[in-house]
Amino acid sequence: MKKLVFFTSLITSLVASAGELKVMDLPSLEMSHGHVTSRFEIDLNSGTAGVSATVTRRKPGRGGGTTYTHTRENMVPELSMVDGTLSLYVDGTIVNCGTMGVTRIFKRPVLNLNGNCDLDSRRVKTSQGRRFQLFIKY
Repeated sequence: MKKLVFFTSLITSLVASAGELKVMDLPSLEMSHGHVTSRFEIDLNSGTAGVSATVTRRKPGRGGGTTYTHTRENMVPELSMVDGTLSLYVDGTIVNCGTMGVTRIFKRPVLNLNGNCDLDSRRVKTSQGRRFQLFIKY
């Protein structure tokens, strides 16, 4: 009985700590089928942050075919950049997503993610038709 109670409490704590936040919901026509690349976007001057999703679709044809790309950006009010730290504020808790750094060679700013926040893209079928959804898992 003690093992059952322990196992149930362990699973409950894991489920309670993991969550996701929907940050983008578009019809599939805007994000047609192809390879989806998603990433965090940061404005260092204003301290705001968001996400962007780029769909790359290759149409075969003569001379190697044609490649189409479509990028969609969305600001996320729950994300913020304060003192070089990207933070996610959800349900009264603060999740540290990463810190700003610089590259070794060219000294360009780069976001170093720590694994607490991941981007997950899905194509789902809803009552409104096929949709593209982007989530932040924390």
